[in-house]
Amino acid sequence: MPTFDRQLGVLLHPSSLPGSEPIGTLGAGARGALRWMSRAGVSVWQVLPLCEGGLGYSPYSSPTSALGSPWLIDLDDLVVAGLLDEGFVSPAQPGDAVDFGAVMAWKRPLLEAAARGLLDHPARPLHEVFTRWRSQRPWVEDAALFRAIRLSRGAGDWWCWPCRTPDFSGFLP
Repeated sequence: MPTFDRQLGVLLHPSSLPGSEPIGTLGAGARGALRWMSRAGVSVWQVLPLCEGGLGYSPYSSPTSALGSPWLIDLDDLVVAGLLDEGFVSPAQPGDAVDFGAVMAWKRPLLEAAARGLLDHPARPLHEVFTRWRSQRPWVEDAALFRAIRLSRGAGDWWCWPCRTPDFSGFLP
């Protein structure tokens, strides 16, 4: 009879981790969970997709798997990196479930401010790292363009977006 080496693993999405925000992030809560798992002998951490959720905020119905979820970015880490002021206040989160709509409405302007701070100030330490990362991944601009167009269209399915018939009259005899 064959023997198998056994491993201990967990299935845990970062959005369910504890932290200072109303949604778990890939910040201190995730680092703490990894330290705990390591001490407990957990050798496998399986996560659900890390992309932004689509219908019902499910990562399995994401409009694109190319982009990670911005809601998993840890705001405290952005403060440490100098991209956000420390004065932001996290809204209270009642109950055990994440209110994704409330999280997105609260967190979007903070993430946009941090992005402006990163892009507009080349002297910031993360600016060079980000620029190098972006230059090595040509798909990033296409994915970002898709996301921007999708949001401008009301976040609907791309195949339902209005389209214009190209004008080829200048090419016809």
